Amino acid sequence: MKLTKLFIAVAVLLASAGVAFADDLFAKGIEAEKAGKNLEALTCFLKVLTEDKNNADAEKHMYSSLYAVGDGKYGINTNLSNSGEKLQAFIQLRDAWDETLSAATKFVASNRPVFELRYFGNIIPQEMTEFDYNNNTMTFKVNAPYFKQYCPLENDEIMQILDFEFRKIEEAKNWGNKINGFPKTYIDELDDSNWLKKGEEKYSFDVCLQDGNNNTLATKRINYTVSLSVLCHLETGGTFETSGIGSSKYSGFRIRSDNKGDWGEKYNVGSNADSYESEGEIEEIYFSHVPISGINTSKLKIIVQNAEDSLMPIYISKSPNDLVPIHSKNKGSGNTVKICGRLDARGGAIRHWSDAIGEVKDYANIDFSNAYGISEFTTGWFGDSYFIRLQNIQNIIFPSGATSIDFAVPFNSATLPVSTREVFDKYRHGRKVSIHFCGSKQLWKHIFVADSLNDGSLSVDFLYGADERKKEMLAARERDKPFKEARLAAEKKAEEERIAAEKKAEEERIAAEKKAWEERIAAAKKAEEERIAAEAARKEEETQVANVIKLISSGEKNIKIKNVYSERNLEKIFATVREAKGKINLDLSEMTNLSEIPSKAFIDCKALRTITIPASVGKIGRWAFSGCDNLKKVYYNGTSTQWKRLEDRTRNIGLNTGNMGPFLASNNTPLMKAEIICKNK
Repeated sequence: MKLTKLFIAVAVLLASAGVAFADDLFAKGIEAEKAGKNLEALTCFLKVLTEDKNNADAEKHMYSSLYAVGDGKYGINTNLSNSGEKLQAFIQLRDAWDETLSAATKFVASNRPVFELRYFGNIIPQEMTEFDYNNNTMTFKVNAPYFKQYCPLENDEIMQILDFEFRKIEEAKNWGNKINGFPKTYIDELDDSNWLKKGEEKYSFDVCLQDGNNNTLATKRINYTVSLSVLCHLETGGTFETSGIGSSKYSGFRIRSDNKGDWGEKYNVGSNADSYESEGEIEEIYFSHVPISGINTSKLKIIVQNAEDSLMPIYISKSPNDLVPIHSKNKGSGNTVKICGRLDARGGAIRHWSDAIGEVKDYANIDFSNAYGISEFTTGWFGDSYFIRLQNIQNIIFPSGATSIDFAVPFNSATLPVSTREVFDKYRHGRKVSIHFCGSKQLWKHIFVADSLNDGSLSVDFLYGADERKKEMLAARERDKPFKEARLAAEKKAEEERIAAEKKAEEERIAAEKKAWEERIAAAKKAEEERIAAEAARKEEETQVANVIKLISSGEKNIKIKNVYSERNLEKIFATVREAKGKINLDLSEMTNLSEIPSKAFIDCKALRTITIPASVGKIGRWAFSGCDNLKKVYYNGTSTQWKRLEDRTRNIGLNTGNMGPFLASNNTPLMKAEIICKNK
């Protein structure tokens, strides 16, 4: 109980310390703001919001400081005449920018985008389908699921303003790779588990074809990867340009195929599912050879769900009925069409819509807000010959992610996304155009607008601001909550499995090392025991040899020798026998390791009367018994057959066979004349 109270007290203390720290940062930011030190103030407010996203006061002052920075008000005087003071001022400015860019990256990293996977339920059993009447099967085509992403306005606006303003400083190009690589080079400061640091996330879902009774007829497994792209880049000629995060549409993430690494145009769902499209560019999914016996094909539907083994589940919803797929033959209803899905980078998608002049020209409003895949809406995109077909367009809503927009089509108003970087004019035909910009007035200042549009005919309003974007984001986060919990649980499980696997591997490594160590100890112990045994045997042998020599020298007749392993000691014994003066009966029966009686072993030994030879002897060398004229009996512990074979070989002078090898039988005559007594018949 006391421990629980202690933990609670510590938790409260830490929370209080965190609040106090945030309060101190906020107060420091206010002081910097009052002093005109806008970079320092912005850094403080970004740090506060990184920890406390609901701090409305910090958010308000953050925007105020951001816009001041966007107007070039850094609070540092770089117009000094004194070179030393100017150098110090630029060093101070560089360090201030370094801290601000780092804080901005961490703030963006704390605002993970929320993804939603949308799909269409319509089935089109028409184009490019296959009918197999013999087997009653059919191929069905459906529009592929597509992404809708919700990302806080700050992720685009903060990065764009900071990057744009930072690049205007002439000295910035000499401030080092870290600052010039913003924000990519600041990602290393993030935790490895952060979405911006991880770089990619993999998802899996199943697209199921069902009949009217909810029976699944066919399933396609789709795998896709969400990947981080480079945020800023240096253009030729030294001018800088930012593409925001990702391609703005995917603020921070860019969608690519599992099979292709070309991130430039692969914003759609990448898949390993069978498709008539090329891998990685799935706009339509085909269910091939589906049995249709007893099925009402007019009641088919599509269900999309997270794969059971998906580690990264995602919120899935059916697209509203008023959204029309880009490749659908259904051209919408009334005088408004809401186009969604992946737009063709080569203009094929919009041309698909403009092929039928009579159909397209009747639409007063075209809404691309749910489309994706194109960042440049230029003259080439709509096409010089297509704008004539679109004469009655009143309003065009461009998609999030559009960066370059060319007013090649005559219309009265346009809604531009916060990702817009430049606006051109070619075929405006003198119309006055109203622009609804989804960003702030301050952000609009950083957008390049063609001179031809600055003649008073262009009016801009900022009706769609941060509040509405935040409402979308909060609603999306609420929908994503259970999936976020599932993802966290999956990540936790994966981490636990990784730790368990590492622990098991470490235990196995330790066990293997212990076993190897024990084996080394056992081997060393055995080697030491063998060494000791060998040393003891050597000493015993030395003692035996000394005793045998002593006995022979004392005139002992019956000499028995046990195993002698040293050739040197054996030669000592044989030499002593050769030089003996009395009578010797030599018993070698216990020398079971003796395989050969070497040449001249007993040459000219007059004292040798009898000898016992062990069965292990397979060779008797030349002149081994030459001159042993008093040898009367030979006791052989082998069989008579073995001895007969030995005798036969000895008679084959020069024969190099078996264990005997060549030797001159005449020089072992005393052995051949002696009485041979075999132990076994």
